[in-house]
Formats: sequence, C-alpha cells, structure tokens
Amino acid sequence: MILDTMTTEEVLREIKSDSREVKARWRKFSTKFRKLILKRQSFPWLWETTIKTKKYNEWYISFYAESKKEVGIINATFNMIFKYKGQLLTGTVKGDEAFIFSGHFFDRYKERFFKIHKENRLITDKDIMKVFFIFNSNCCFCNKKKRIISGDSVMTVFS
Repeated sequence: MILDTMTTEEVLREIKSDSREVKARWRKFSTKFRKLILKRQSFPWLWETTIKTKKYNEWYISFYAESKKEVGIINATFNMIFKYKGQLLTGTVKGDEAFIFSGHFFDRYKERFFKIHKENRLITDKDIMKVFFIFNSNCCFCNKKKRIISGDSVMTVFS
C-alpha cells in the first residue's frame, strides 16, 4: 500500500512490483477474456474492472474496442489509482519505466474534456483518470515532466 511516509523511490518500487502481480493475474485471465470478446456482438465496447493486489493497492484495468475488427488486438490498460500526500494520483508501468500522473495533469485534461463533452459535468476525478487511459492507452509525453533517477530505477512524473 502506498503511504505518505514513503519516498518517491519506494513509491516507484511499489508500483513496479504491484504491476508485475497485476499483469501475472491478467495473463491467467486473458484466455477467458479472449473468448468473452470473440462472443461480443455490439460495439463500441468498454470492458473495465478494478482489482486490489496483495499489497492493498487499487488497479484499474480497461479494454476498449471501437469495432469487431479491433477485438483481435487485445491492448488492455493497467493503472494504479492512489492517494499520496493528499493528492489523487495515477501510476502505470510501460516497459521498465514507471509513470505517475498528478492531479494537476488531470485537472488540465478535465478542462479540455468538458470543452468537448459539455453534458458530462458529473464526472469524478477518478472517472476522468479512467477516461484518459481509455482514450490514450498507447501514449507518449514529451514536455512538463520530471524524471527522478535513483540507482537503476527511473520514474517519470507528469504534472
């Protein structure tokens, strides 16, 4: 579990070790999931779930397919949603690098989201984080980030 008393390096290790557990659980479930999506008839389709790991961290897993053609490409997203020092944050791991997205990052995303989707004013901060990762499952960011390098670990923080 992520605690306020942890250092950023400890948070990084927690996210990385937890992501290994989540992805191992996903691999066990993926055969059943593949059968589930092949039976699916109506699209677009959003499948989502939240799981708690052995360390009591909450992970959000989602899969989105616009059409039946996209079903063959299973690209689920895995994101840890956690509070750290009073802020709601989201962490994810791509390759060997952990990414942490701050509340400020999602405040800016929410502003742009509401300009397009004016009818969705009742969306929560957690929901906006989920929406971001559904629409940006393979994302790349280049500016306003801080890299924290400690030993052989790298963490990127977006704010």
